[in-house]
Amino acid sequence: MIGLFLAATPAVADPMPSLTHTRPQMRNFDCERLGMNEAAKKYPGRIVASQSRAVDPDRTYVICTERWFRAGMRDPGDEALLFDLEDIANRIATTAATTWPELSDRTFLVETFHRSTEVSGKVGFAVKNALMGAGVRVSDRVPVLGAQDTIVLSQLDRFEAYPAACQRYAATGGLHDTEVLVAVIQLDPRETGLHSGLCVDGAWRWIE
Repeated sequence: MIGLFLAATPAVADPMPSLTHTRPQMRNFDCERLGMNEAAKKYPGRIVASQSRAVDPDRTYVICTERWFRAGMRDPGDEALLFDLEDIANRIATTAATTWPELSDRTFLVETFHRSTEVSGKVGFAVKNALMGAGVRVSDRVPVLGAQDTIVLSQLDRFEAYPAACQRYAATGGLHDTEVLVAVIQLDPRETGLHSGLCVDGAWRWIE
């Protein structure tokens, strides 16, 4: 890690390309959103949890760390995806949040499936941020399936696996009836785009 900047946010605004941080520069940062108390524990001395009632208890911090692994050294397909990630995330979030208005009172979870752990983390962060920008509640919780379910699903065709996983989330209680899961998927490693789907009450809907 060669750099760190902190941004206290009212839940939506995040470090984005600007006059001081260009889009190529921002692709070098890994960002995470933490609650005030969690951030204070992880970054003591830099962030201090306030006990004042005047401080919004829901305040979050976006912590971004710059990597040694700079843009231009990644896989070209990953570079192309990250270059368009803001637009991709906004498109997914807008579709998920507005196409089915009956889901507006639910909490949205995001799960990403990409061969690169680094890129997967960036995609998840971007989509969560875009969903909050679209005005829906977002949680960092990740639904969990049992080991046997995971083994069975891994043997299915990729177009069958996600609808089947959605059914199992509902059947096992991994996804609550007050929640919606947005899954963001790289179906083919040769693609520079992403596919996405919505899991609601055990029913799978492809977004794109």
